[in-house]
Amino acid sequence: MASNTSLPRLPAYARAVAQRAIAYIDGFNFYHGAVREEPELKWLNFEVLCDSLLRGFRVESINYYTASSATPHKIQARVNGRMTIFERFKRRRVPLTTIRRGRA
Repeated sequence: MASNTSLPRLPAYARAVAQRAIAYIDGFNFYHGAVREEPELKWLNFEVLCDSLLRGFRVESINYYTASSATPHKIQARVNGRMTIFERFKRRRVPLTTIRRGRA
């Protein structure tokens, strides 16, 4: 017997009283644990991911933590350029996501 892998969404009345949640994503681990092996995951919609992982919770915000790497200057300029594109994409497509940059 095949199992249904897609779980049903909560009805509207259940979502209204769902517990609140805030998601925290470690950008370093996200990159090295997923994106490095499967680059298309870079464009993953964190809202959809959090909704599917946190069923029964109302995700209010998603905090994505990242930092610039400690690489040589020429390489760092390219990395920062790619990071800016990634951040712009996340801000436009995933409004609940706040990107927080630290220092390496």
